[in-house]
Amino acid sequence: MTYHNVITEWRATNPAANAFEGTRRELLRVAHVVANFTHPFGHLEFNPTSNPGDPDYGLLYTSGSDMGFSNGGGPRANNPGQTQRLDTVVGAILRIDPRSPAVSGGTKGLGDYTVPAVNKFAADGDPKTFGEIYAYGFRNAHRLSWDLTDGTLFASDIGMSNIEEINIVREGENYGWMRREGYFDNGVMRGGALNQIFPLPTEILEGRQKDGFTYPVAIYDHNDGQAVTGGFAYQGRIAALRGKFIFGDVVRGRLFAADLAAMKAADDGIPQTVAPVEEIQLYVRDARGERVYVTLRELIERTMGATMTRADLHISRSRDGELFVTSRQDGTIRMLVPDSREGETTSAQR
Repeated sequence: MTYHNVITEWRATNPAANAFEGTRRELLRVAHVVANFTHPFGHLEFNPTSNPGDPDYGLLYTSGSDMGFSNGGGPRANNPGQTQRLDTVVGAILRIDPRSPAVSGGTKGLGDYTVPAVNKFAADGDPKTFGEIYAYGFRNAHRLSWDLTDGTLFASDIGMSNIEEINIVREGENYGWMRREGYFDNGVMRGGALNQIFPLPTEILEGRQKDGFTYPVAIYDHNDGQAVTGGFAYQGRIAALRGKFIFGDVVRGRLFAADLAAMKAADDGIPQTVAPVEEIQLYVRDARGERVYVTLRELIERTMGATMTRADLHISRSRDGELFVTSRQDGTIRMLVPDSREGETTSAQR
């Protein structure tokens, strides 16, 4: 079947009105033929660390997605080359100027938006590369975030059957999918299946031989979770989490942390260098006032009185740097707060 990813701009005549009045403009429509629609554009974000006058100011980033070619079937399913191309937006994080070329006077992209002249692939003089591509080789980098202290861009890339990744994203670089998953060789490269992985040759794994790919700075495997959710560099009031990157698992509802300095040190060109990942301990009080440590999925099961197959965990950040944890399973927004007595972390509903 043919599915469409669509990015639309809505301009309200009166943002305070109860009912929308205004105009609609379609910026981009990407049609693709897959058996099952998965991995759409999941995130749109402006760089919050950019300021007027900066080259990045006002440019819109999209999440990177293979749009279902990995596990959705279709004529190009399981083709390692499909997400390794620079003449398609499949598997790519895009950076665009959302203004129409009629307004900006710049170069038109695939849709009614402007290709930023500062983009690497827009300035390379190669007509076979799409200038809107910022970085590529992602399976489902469905959430992006910036470290507000130094502007580092992070992407959480959901793996196929084995490895979940946190990547530091730099312009123009190739993050490996479908040829790599984590710091492993994907099975299709060795005549196997897409859900298999094999160790890289030692000289590549240790960084003595370069293969053209950029590797994750933190990973976990499917013994610990099934789908990584977006995270944030934390600088809030929970002392135990300050200076760490906080992320989670969509399905199992576990929350994780990795030291920011260790993650940035792991961005060293050596595939096997990754930052350690630890689990954040959430707890609730039982009827006797005793602590019961839980994942978000277990917490939802307690509140709903039912067994859940997934937590649908997602994380967002407040203006003052605190973190909200949400789930569509119970429709509750929770905030991570410190334990006032011992500095440990719990969750509070609001």
